[in-house]
Amino acid sequence: MDSYFVPPTSSVYESEVAKFYANLCYTDDHTLVLLVHGTDFELDEFKLGEILEVPTDRMKTVSGKASEAFINGSATGARLFKKELKPEYQLLFALVNKVLLPRNKVCYVASIADLVLFETLSTFKPISRPVLMIEHIIKVVNTREGIHDVPYGFLLTKAQELSNAEIQLLKDENGLLRVQLAEKAQEPCSRGVVEVVNTENGKLRAENEKLRKKIDGLCDQIL
Repeated sequence: MDSYFVPPTSSVYESEVAKFYANLCYTDDHTLVLLVHGTDFELDEFKLGEILEVPTDRMKTVSGKASEAFINGSATGARLFKKELKPEYQLLFALVNKVLLPRNKVCYVASIADLVLFETLSTFKPISRPVLMIEHIIKVVNTREGIHDVPYGFLLTKAQELSNAEIQLLKDENGLLRVQLAEKAQEPCSRGVVEVVNTENGKLRAENEKLRKKIDGLCDQIL
């Protein structure tokens, strides 16, 4: 079953993802703030949704509790262990624990957040993947369960690549603007120098013309 949820060939930049979590902080409105190659970068649900190409106008949180009716109808036993869940919910258990709310350790018991997602998915209600990711990332940052607890490695690698590309594009545009500004700054100076030289040359030509006329007059007097 794992092969259905874990990409077999995707590459994860583990060091970059680890740095992502190590340097991560967030604001009250759940905007992630991180440092990418020395540049502050903000990642909210809308930016993440744009990167992952998924909608954000869906279920916004997994806080709260699943209904008693759902909990009572989802398991064959008294407790919500994975093996005691009904087959269809065992599939959801794998989906949630490996894709939607991934953990760094094997889980055998459904959490409160898991149950909220189980109920939402089983009733075919749409969810906001970016919002769930950011909410789960913040939980991981707050609990700091382990240095290797870095969920969403594949997706964050994609976000990292795109953010790097965006920052590089901004740097390139900034460099181009610097060149253009430097050229613009030189243009008035060059034009001014030419105008000064032309003015001085005009004065010299006028003075030369006066001198030539004086010389011609003296020559006439001598002759």
